[in-house]
Amino acid sequence: MNQYVIYNTIYHILICRQCGCAIPQDWILRHFRQYHKTITLETRQEIINYGTTLDLWDPIKVHEYMKIMNSKSKIEGLTIYAGFQCQGENCMKLTRTKESMKKHCRGSHAWANKDSIQWKKQSIQSFFGGQHIK
Repeated sequence: MNQYVIYNTIYHILICRQCGCAIPQDWILRHFRQYHKTITLETRQEIINYGTTLDLWDPIKVHEYMKIMNSKSKIEGLTIYAGFQCQGENCMKLTRTKESMKKHCRGSHAWANKDSIQWKKQSIQSFFGGQHIK
């Protein structure tokens, strides 16, 4: 299985090695069917079966635990993106795009385009993609 996925026991996530993202338990079948058609059907089924034996947490629980842990450590297998970190007082918001950061700063810190920037470039990781991205 290690060729295709990594089980992270700290965050209870299954990481797709090729995509560099965690896969929610109810998306394992869909993920490998949709994105990994070159992997044999037999192997995909083995990956799906393996995933059902693991204690995988719901994305909401993973994100809540991540906030509690407040870890800055790189998570093996997750893609590293160029992103941005807010420098507002007591704010640690991370985003992947400058536009998302501007939107955050406008809404949370009353920032305006005329103001100096209050973010910095930062390498970031995200557990999940799609509707579960945080």
